[in-house]
Amino acid sequence: MKPWPLFWRRALKASHVTLSAAWLGAAVCLVLLSLPGPSEVGDGVRGITFCMTLIDDFVIIPTASAVVGTGVLYGFYTKWGFIRFRWVLVKWVSTLAFISFGALLLGPWIERMNRLAAASGAHAFALPEYQAARWAVVIWGAIQTVALGGLVFVSIYKPWGQRGKPRKK
Repeated sequence: MKPWPLFWRRALKASHVTLSAAWLGAAVCLVLLSLPGPSEVGDGVRGITFCMTLIDDFVIIPTASAVVGTGVLYGFYTKWGFIRFRWVLVKWVSTLAFISFGALLLGPWIERMNRLAAASGAHAFALPEYQAARWAVVIWGAIQTVALGGLVFVSIYKPWGQRGKPRKK
């Protein structure tokens, strides 16, 4: 397809970068909120898990979806394409894997924590099921957040060249 004019390419880039930053920032917030702390007493457990659910449902899911949308536009209307460059292919595969992992595992763990906290209040923190879900969010959420941050560096440094062309030595 014909590339967009410079103004629209810059607007697309600004949107893509802003949405990616929002996704990464929200992921950091989720990991920090899932860490143990003073929220383990009283209604703090319910409040924290409710906030985590809100961040997941109203920030992470929409921004991750919009990142894919702007990425599709990038693929069609810029020189980068979808699989023309190795680093773009890595970003596509990683982004789709992160979204799948979040939808299939991280999101349900957060929902489980929220349900248990809503049903048991401060006592939820003592439940093994709550602890298992919380530590899964802490560990796997941190891994995914670091990997998301890695994609930022891939975007900036574009470490791999065009597919099908020999590398210069």
